Amino acid sequence: MCMKKLLIIAVIIVGVLTGAAYFFNNVLPVKIEQLLKGYVKETLGQEIEIARIAIHPLKGVLLDGVTLYEKGTKAPALKIARVQTFPFLPSLLTKKKIFLYLGAQNVYCHVKRNEDGTLDLPAFTQQPENGLSFFVNNAEIKNLDLDFEDTGVKFRRRFSGINLSANFFVPSDIRYKLSWDKKIVLKGKYNLSSGTVKANLTMHDCNLQALNPYIDAFALRSAYVRKAQLTIAGKKSYRINGNAVIENIFIVYPLKDLALPVLQPRAPGIEAKGNLTVTDGRLSYAAGSFSYRLNAALEKGEFKNLPFIDTVTQTQAVFSLDEKTL
Repeated sequence: MCMKKLLIIAVIIVGVLTGAAYFFNNVLPVKIEQLLKGYVKETLGQEIEIARIAIHPLKGVLLDGVTLYEKGTKAPALKIARVQTFPFLPSLLTKKKIFLYLGAQNVYCHVKRNEDGTLDLPAFTQQPENGLSFFVNNAEIKNLDLDFEDTGVKFRRRFSGINLSANFFVPSDIRYKLSWDKKIVLKGKYNLSSGTVKANLTMHDCNLQALNPYIDAFALRSAYVRKAQLTIAGKKSYRINGNAVIENIFIVYPLKDLALPVLQPRAPGIEAKGNLTVTDGRLSYAAGSFSYRLNAALEKGEFKNLPFIDTVTQTQAVFSLDEKTL
C-alpha cells in the first residue's frame, strides 16, 4: 500500500514537472512574443522580430535575436543579440511592470537627427497610451554600436564599444556609468527628488575632428584630447570645471571674416596649429546663456597667412580667457 502511494506521488510530481516544463518552454514564450509584438506595433507603429525566447530559472527571461525595424521598412533601427531580464512576477498582472534587472548585449542602434533638430527615437521616447508604465531597478547595455546620422549637416558616423549601466538606489538616486572604447568614461548620479546632477568625466586620446560639421566660425582639421578630467554639477543651470591637454590642434579661420586687408588674398584662411594645456577651466550654463573662464598654455604654436605678418612659428604663450577678456 505504501509503495502504491509513493508511486502515485511520483507520477503526480513527474506530471507537474512535465506540465511546468511544457508551459515554460512552449506556452509562455509564445505568449511573451505575442504580447511584445502587439505592444511594439500598437505603441511604436513598428515591426519587431524575436528569434528565440527562453525562460531559465537562474538567468531569467532570455530573448535572442531581437530586431526592431524602421517604420514602414525592413531597415533595422535596433538589433540586440540577447536581452536578459528578471521581472518582478506579481507586477506582470498590473499596468506597472517592474523589472529587477534588464540587460542587453551586442546592440546596434541607428539614431537619426533631422534637419529641424529633432531626433528619430520613437522606441525610447514615446509613452504608452494604454496606461502601461515600467520601472527598471538595474539596467545595463554591453557593447553598443551607435550609428549616428545627421541629415542637417550630412554627417554619419558609427561609435563602437559603448557600455552603459544605471542603478536605482534608495531613496531617490540613480547612479550611472557610460564608457566608450575606454576613451570616455562618465560616472555620476541623478537625484530624482531634487533633479540635481553630479558627474565626473574623463577623456583619453579622443579625436575631436568629428565636431567639424557643427562648427561655423572655423574649420577644425584636427585636434586630440590626450587627457581631460571634468566635473559636472547642477540643476537647470550647470557648471563644468576641469583640466585638459589638447594636442595636434589645426584650425583654419576664413580670411573673408576679417575686416583688415590681407597680403595673401588667395589663401583659404589663417592656419593655426599647436598644443594647448587648459587648467582650472570653468564653464557655466544658465537660462540659455554660457559663461566661461580658463587658464591655458600654448606650445609649439604656428600661424600662417596672417595679415601683414604672414607666418609665426614656435610660439609659446600663457593666457587667461573668458567671454569678455583675453
